Amino acid sequence: MHATGFVIAALFWMGRWQDLVPVLDEHVAAFALESDTKCELLHGGILAGASLLEHLGDHDAARELVGMAAPFSASDPLWGGYADGWRARFQILAGDPLDGLQRAEAVFASAHPWPRFHAATVIMEALISLDDRDALTEFLPTARDLREGLAILPPTCDRAEGHLAAADGDIAKALRLLGLALEGFERLGVPFEAARTREALAAVAPPDAAAMLCGDHSIPTSD
Repeated sequence: MHATGFVIAALFWMGRWQDLVPVLDEHVAAFALESDTKCELLHGGILAGASLLEHLGDHDAARELVGMAAPFSASDPLWGGYADGWRARFQILAGDPLDGLQRAEAVFASAHPWPRFHAATVIMEALISLDDRDALTEFLPTARDLREGLAILPPTCDRAEGHLAAADGDIAKALRLLGLALEGFERLGVPFEAARTREALAAVAPPDAAAMLCGDHSIPTSD
């Protein structure tokens, strides 16, 4: 399950949904035999899978997986933070960004560095969803200080700052930052995030540029 947990996360970011499903099935079957094992990779694989299923619209199956994973405990921060970062991401996908934010902030407050990197990306996503510009402005310098800890952090920060610039009416700055974010996500090979960034670009670009920016690059689906 350590192997399948890592593969699930990688395939999620790569948008390879069809390849992910059989790996998730294998992970869930093994997890059912050892669900009491205290390992964030095991539980994280379950919650990353729940995020996938929620994205694909299989809400009942997603919630069933969420119910299988143990909750994060702030009193035991050295384990579970990675898993609950995925739980927080699931909550955002499920339409509850406030709960996702609170969970991600609890993980971020722990001393364990690895899950904090992932939690930082979730915090930014939640604040964008909540349109909490003040909190996002305050958090961005902290997130940028962590940029060497996780490859997707720099483009996620660029996209978040691009959202802020667009909200402030600074279209030139927004386009520059969102363009940097798109370049970063494409370089990393994460089409899901790249597609979301194209949509953000299209939302602030002139109409004639929007078609060029988006083209057929919609957010990947199960097809």
